[in-house]
Amino acid sequence: MNKQITTQSRQSRFAAGSKLLAVLLVCLASLTTYAQQPVAGFFSETDKQNIRTSAQTDWGKTILDTLKAQVVERLKHSLKLPEEEGGHLHDYFCPVHNVYLDFDWEKPHEHFCGFCGKSWQTDRIDWAWITELHNRNRSFLTSCMYLYLGTGDKQYARHIRNLLMEYADKYPGYHVHDKARNSTNPADYSAKLYAQSLDESGWFSEACRAYSVVKPTLTAKEIVRIETRLFREAANLLLKRGGGGNWQMWNNSGVAALGVVLNNDSIVDVALRAPKVGHRDMMRSHVNRDGWWNENSANYHFFPLRAILLTADAVRGRGDNLHDRQLEYMLQAPIKSLYADLTFPSHNDGWYGESLPSQAQLYEWGYARYRNPLFMEALQACYVHTPRLSPEALLTATDIRGTGQTPTLESYLFARTGYAMLRNGGNTVILKYGPSGGGHGHPDKLSISVHNGRSEILPDFGTCAYGIPDYLNWYKRTLSHNTVVVDFKDQKPSTGQLVNFEPNSVEAYADEAYPGVQMTRRLSLDGSRLQEEFECISQEVHTYDYVLLLTEKPIIAGTFVPAELHENVSYEQLKEVRKATFHKPFSLSTPSADITFQVDTQEPFTVFIGEASGVPPTNPSVKTVTGSERRPVQPCYPVIIRTRDENMRITSGWVLR
Repeated sequence: MNKQITTQSRQSRFAAGSKLLAVLLVCLASLTTYAQQPVAGFFSETDKQNIRTSAQTDWGKTILDTLKAQVVERLKHSLKLPEEEGGHLHDYFCPVHNVYLDFDWEKPHEHFCGFCGKSWQTDRIDWAWITELHNRNRSFLTSCMYLYLGTGDKQYARHIRNLLMEYADKYPGYHVHDKARNSTNPADYSAKLYAQSLDESGWFSEACRAYSVVKPTLTAKEIVRIETRLFREAANLLLKRGGGGNWQMWNNSGVAALGVVLNNDSIVDVALRAPKVGHRDMMRSHVNRDGWWNENSANYHFFPLRAILLTADAVRGRGDNLHDRQLEYMLQAPIKSLYADLTFPSHNDGWYGESLPSQAQLYEWGYARYRNPLFMEALQACYVHTPRLSPEALLTATDIRGTGQTPTLESYLFARTGYAMLRNGGNTVILKYGPSGGGHGHPDKLSISVHNGRSEILPDFGTCAYGIPDYLNWYKRTLSHNTVVVDFKDQKPSTGQLVNFEPNSVEAYADEAYPGVQMTRRLSLDGSRLQEEFECISQEVHTYDYVLLLTEKPIIAGTFVPAELHENVSYEQLKEVRKATFHKPFSLSTPSADITFQVDTQEPFTVFIGEASGVPPTNPSVKTVTGSERRPVQPCYPVIIRTRDENMRITSGWVLR
């Protein structure tokens, strides 16, 4: 590999505009002095007793056996770390099928698409593999930690000691670098183990917990070596880092964990109380009143939620109680937004197919801290679909089994986050109108999703990996959402407004997504019948493309001829395009729905159909029963109704099956 890293001067100062304030300099200066109070640790005595109690149960033994198998598998391969630094995990995907790559431990420069078997070999993929290695080592540390807490077997403490000593040997020599492997300004998002401080913080959030558990078994020299060469070095790095949104919550989690293991209150105070970027201010500015994280997707809700739980556990022994009602609301909100199959809508940059069972470990954690009956119900629903294997379950000392019961699902409005869910039986219809979601938002005002109780028949795709061309060319475009495109352009970041919400109907409008155009959408759901009206009003003539992206190939009566769409890069993603001209209402049929359209125009209008990238693979970090994280991207079947006029009004009537 060709390294492009240049050694960075240790005397470099913070860049102007660093997001962390001057208080960080004080904390950096204090890294060599410890506070006088004893180290609090990450697990209370009650936690430790609960883990030991759980370990004696049949269900607890199953969890420990699973962890033991994972440890044995990892130990088949060397714990020696690579000489080079990690890259960006979003580069570790097949660029053709969007599938996360496979590898052979003994062939670190060969990476295979699990779908087609093709081997991919590039520097960026090699660097991303190193990131995957660090992630697996983090999981190894966590598995050994719970095994040591549950069994007292010192071999697991030795495994943690050996790996942390290896990191202590390597970490000081790693260079600060970014995703392109360039040495960069110390106040940006670069890191050492990883290419992003986000990932670095996550690694130390977990590694510090494992270290705190085994520290009493280490010698004084080992403690000094690990804390001096690994944890203090990491604190020096992360105290200079920051970011917006979920980045900052993970940065705070890593800094808090490092402050605890270094027994340094000044560092912990930065993580919790730094103005604007500390944990407490971030919770006030980034958690909506309805409980959702303001990046507005299930995936980007659960991601910082884990960091928040880690932070709360890290500091509770030091007199800071972060297990408050706001954190409890963050655990409650997703349960209220479930589809009938326990999946979540994939809004914005969220992995498709995020589900309650895939997040069972967070609800085990939540139940251990709050004993909220709703969390128990959620876990009972999860364990019909997945075995109870997450080590966080050991914290509860409670036998929880699947019951087949799901939490009560009714129509619900997330007013602050900005989407409405109409429910009737297993059918769910969502109208998304709220804030854009920042850097992880999509240009999709007034987009809808339809779920029939078994799957989405009209989906929001969420995202593929960020390193894949489809991400910017398709998934982050307005055309890849079930809304209206005006003049072939993407919508501007904006916030729509709710007009009315009832248990069976909703209306919202958006007048800033396309300046000079007011868009209004009205929906009503009655059993299996959905009525929809989409209206655009303007004083100028526009081309309006009303878009539906179906998961099943539609049948439409009409004379369709081949066509091409080159209006912009998103239109060029459509393949096998055909078009037909209509003068009156028309219908389409799929195995799951019949839909009739009325287009309010005196002129002929054009209907385009074709194929495009649809539902991408699910989150590669979640191993599913169906293997959906390993399948290629699935096709979708766009239906585009194009009109040209000052105004547009299209109504549709659906019968869901």
